[in-house]
Amino acid sequence: MRDMKVIGEGCNAIRIYSNEDGCEIRASGILVQGNKDMNEMIKIMTTKDVENGLLQLAEVTGETPAYLRKAASNLLNDLRAAGVPLFLWCGEWVGE
Repeated sequence: MRDMKVIGEGCNAIRIYSNEDGCEIRASGILVQGNKDMNEMIKIMTTKDVENGLLQLAEVTGETPAYLRKAASNLLNDLRAAGVPLFLWCGEWVGE
């Protein structure tokens, strides 16, 4: 993986590695791998607020913001279920 972004500090930090093929999310001994679509969503979700992020995702995918809000929610729920500490993530995206 070529690019890395770190959210948080220490043992609880979330490390996101990405390249043109997809991404890996590593946190607290957990490894989650994702495809190009997940990589694009993660990039936007870690750099944009919800409103602007959904609009940017809509431009990229051609989907509606309402559909993308549900897709983002499902992605975050899956990451939470896998054990990724989402309390470190942008609170707006995780609803905290």
